[in-house]
Amino acid sequence: MARLEDFSNLDVHNPGSFPLVIKGLCLIAVVVVVLMASAYLIFGTDGCPWDEKIQKEAEVEKLKAQFYEKAQRANNLEAYEEQKRKLESMLRDQLNMLPNSNEIAQLLSDISKTATDNGLKLEKINWAPEQRKEMYTEIPMDIVIVGDYARMGGFTADVANLSRIVVIEKFDIQHYTNQSEDLKMTMTAKTYRYNEQENNAKGKNAQRGGR
Repeated sequence: MARLEDFSNLDVHNPGSFPLVIKGLCLIAVVVVVLMASAYLIFGTDGCPWDEKIQKEAEVEKLKAQFYEKAQRANNLEAYEEQKRKLESMLRDQLNMLPNSNEIAQLLSDISKTATDNGLKLEKINWAPEQRKEMYTEIPMDIVIVGDYARMGGFTADVANLSRIVVIEKFDIQHYTNQSEDLKMTMTAKTYRYNEQENNAKGKNAQRGGR
């Protein structure tokens, strides 16, 4: 085995005098340098074929994952279409419950009759200013009824069960007079009208844009 003094006594001008161990180490060093230089000349700075193989395998795995995802979407397409049809059917049913322009006037008469059928005195019922939204228009109603608590409960339940959507948004109950046991309920109810013309126009524009 080479010792420290073997290196300190070397004559660099006469390599042939180096001990056999030193010559072997020098030969190994030369071989390593030659191999490294050869690899650089062959592969340059792009890396060795092993790195390229790893990169290719990663790309293949990525493509497999993409293919699997698309296959899953294709398999579920029929279920998505069925769900879409159900949602569209539910939407049509809900829209059919919204009163059209002709039915809105009749709605006041229906609510007035509901109050009478429940034995309540209808002091006030009229429209408040409409509030236009993107897809629909809110149509508020100011209503004041007088009667006992149980009859008022029946009235609100019957209004909620009308064939057209009516939502009681807020209400306030007070004693009608100090001399009477009757109560007075002041409420704001809302119905809704679908903005059919505007939404149909948007749908046609969207179809033109998709072509």
